[in-house]
Amino acid sequence: MHIPPFLRRPLWHWLPALVVCVLGLLASYGLWSYQQRLTQDLAHERFQTKTQGVAVALQQHVDLLVDLLSGLRNLLSVQPQLSRRDFEWAVGQLDVTRTHPSVQHIDFVRLVPAQERAGFEELALGQPHLSGRLPAGFKVHPAQTLQEYFVVDYSWPVAGNEDRLGLELHSQPVALEAFSRARRTGQLTASAPFAQYQEAGMTLSLPVFDHTREGGMEQGFLGTLDLMVNVPRLVKILQTGSDMAGLSMQLVDMGLTAASAPVTQRALAASGDAPWSAVEGRSIDVPVGGRRWQMRFMPQPELLSEVERSRPMTVLGTGLLVTALLAALVALLLQRWLQAQRHADLALARQRRSERRFQAVFNQAAVGIVQLDSASGMVVRANQHFCDLLGYEEPELKQMRFADYTVVEDIQQSWDAFSDLRNQQAGERRLEKRYRRKDGTLVWVDLSATLMTTLGDEPPSHLVVVQDISARKRVELALASSEERYRDIFNHMPVGVAQVDEGHILFVNDRWVQICGYGMSDTTEAQDWWRRVAPDEHARLEAQAAWHAAREAAELEVDGAIRPVEFLITSKSGVRREVELSGMALGTGHIVVLVDESQRKQAEQEIAYLAHTDVLTGLANRRVLQERLHLSLLQAARTGLCGAVLMLGVDRFKTINETYGHEMGDRLLALMARRLSSRVPAGSTVARHGGDVFVVVLDRKSVV
Repeated sequence: MHIPPFLRRPLWHWLPALVVCVLGLLASYGLWSYQQRLTQDLAHERFQTKTQGVAVALQQHVDLLVDLLSGLRNLLSVQPQLSRRDFEWAVGQLDVTRTHPSVQHIDFVRLVPAQERAGFEELALGQPHLSGRLPAGFKVHPAQTLQEYFVVDYSWPVAGNEDRLGLELHSQPVALEAFSRARRTGQLTASAPFAQYQEAGMTLSLPVFDHTREGGMEQGFLGTLDLMVNVPRLVKILQTGSDMAGLSMQLVDMGLTAASAPVTQRALAASGDAPWSAVEGRSIDVPVGGRRWQMRFMPQPELLSEVERSRPMTVLGTGLLVTALLAALVALLLQRWLQAQRHADLALARQRRSERRFQAVFNQAAVGIVQLDSASGMVVRANQHFCDLLGYEEPELKQMRFADYTVVEDIQQSWDAFSDLRNQQAGERRLEKRYRRKDGTLVWVDLSATLMTTLGDEPPSHLVVVQDISARKRVELALASSEERYRDIFNHMPVGVAQVDEGHILFVNDRWVQICGYGMSDTTEAQDWWRRVAPDEHARLEAQAAWHAAREAAELEVDGAIRPVEFLITSKSGVRREVELSGMALGTGHIVVLVDESQRKQAEQEIAYLAHTDVLTGLANRRVLQERLHLSLLQAARTGLCGAVLMLGVDRFKTINETYGHEMGDRLLALMARRLSSRVPAGSTVARHGGDVFVVVLDRKSVV
């Protein structure tokens, strides 16, 4: 019979796996017990927290209802004769329907002495509702003879409560008890529960006193403000506004707080149908207007999530699975350890053969190879090519550190590279550096360094492969010098020059930055450069359209020249300049030439101004005067109308010049020019003919 190989192993091979299984089972049971206790503690803590939160929410809701009554009481206390219209308006302003959905209605129950009953009924009939409608047939009912009447005078909302107006509380024992207790104590009272529209209801009564009347509490008592609460609706509001998931609640009225004898407990409302158990549940007493309400909570399965309930079994299953995996792993590791022992000798033999092959490659390689001690930088060994490169023999190199044949400026970067390799921050480091040969000459090398794997207690070392790149470096230095020379030429050109390829700015010279203020550090995108130098979108689009048209036209030209385009830019410093943009197509991009036209334009404007204006007075000069006279003569000949020419001189101007000096004379001429300009009609010409002589040319309209 064939027996699998793993069953033919000695019994001691299985002993570690069996020990792991036993320990794993014990640990799994312990974790399951611990997690079971944690789950029970979590459920209890969450039950306590949620029930306390619901109780606080109920107390806060009752406090809000009391605040509502207190506000209305303050109004009635300072205005005992508050009309029905004002009462209904004040309650309506509180938006009770939206803010307090559990409120069924609010009444003002007035104390009416028997001798004032007739006058009270007559007064009530004459007080209209907020809508302007008078109460229909207001009368104290049911009819009975009493010394004092407790009558519903005002009721809100009006709709559905018309029959409550005039209701006498002696016919309502529950409401009468709360009214009497409020009158006696002067405090908020709550009535016993009663059925209202097939649901439990209760009334909060707050006594109202006339603060304007002298005397004690009894003489100033006006009545009570009664607020009827729909208790099931109140509980539903609690469900909506607080977290009651996983809770079943019963709200029970336990009677008066000060009651000495046991009273009949009456259920007010319930959320959930779990039966009450004092052992598993929790009860919280809430005082409400002299009565004691008891909130009875029972936990539900939903108190914990499905994941939380199943956590103990999950831990148990995970522990068993981990135990099985660990047992299998221990058995597998033991097998692998035995196999590793068998392969150790074979690996050692292969390593020795590999070392011999490495030594052969090391000595015959066509590149320089050197092994360095990682800590000291001492040469451990070097091949013949490396010795020839530096001009040293291998015994000489073994007495040297790499810093001894490295140029001083390049030593630090070598140490940094070796540190990165030693700290395993890089698998390989390449760098270019300079070696100093035995004869003192320098040689550029490209080296690649790696960290060698060590055996046993061998110190860590680096293997460095070196190639002579002196010829390539000479070519690179020549190219860099040429590039620097051409870049210097570009930077000293009197116009701005930029190279643009596929919307990317590759190069700008110094004059370009001087004109627009934006260099390569500011932007490298052509579209972004346009947005910066032309912030106005309309002007930018016009300039870009003209530039694109010039570029498209250049594609048809043999030489690829882009015709000049003039537009206005805003430099980085905020200075506005008129510039000329031209260039030359170059492959997929183009060379752009930027010329600042601002100084030329300014010079042209100054020349034009000096050619037509007398500098001292700012008036037209003799040349402009001749042109205007010629134009006026032509116009007179064409229309048959005539004008006028006035020639004015300054009296004793020479005396002023000689007495006060030429500066004062110049100021006098400027003053005369301003006064003449302000006095002549619009369309006339005022010019300085020379010296102190001024000429005024008037057209036909000015003469008339």
